[in-house]
Amino acid sequence: MTFDPSKHPRRPAGTPQGGEWFDAETDNLFARMQGFKTNGDVVRDWLKRTFNGSGPDANGKYVFYHGTPKSNKLDFLRAGSLLETDPESAAHLAGRDRGLTRGQVVVHRVLVGERDIHVGHWASLRGNHKLTGLLSIAPKHKPKK
Repeated sequence: MTFDPSKHPRRPAGTPQGGEWFDAETDNLFARMQGFKTNGDVVRDWLKRTFNGSGPDANGKYVFYHGTPKSNKLDFLRAGSLLETDPESAAHLAGRDRGLTRGQVVVHRVLVGERDIHVGHWASLRGNHKLTGLLSIAPKHKPKK
């Protein structure tokens, strides 16, 4: 696949552009009960807890990982793509339901800003995201004993 921005808008249909969604009042009742007012507050809290307070890099980006079958030739990820915080988990998510063997999964290192993601159990992309490079060929996930 080749990334063509004209065919793939930055945000999926129905998602406010720019900071509108990020700065909007959250509709998450649990988050409001915890004192969070905006979607941005919810995302920042999730990032803080997930990355143990370590914060973004110098460019304001967080490092996530996304695994795909090696046969997928991607140069971008679609809106809604799931992100993991470590390469092993990303490889597991890519291969768990497909029965992929070692060498059939690749893991991409994905740098995203806080405004680029939705959060919940996992982080997911709010819009299409251009990939900058391949991290590795990942081994098949082996459960810890």
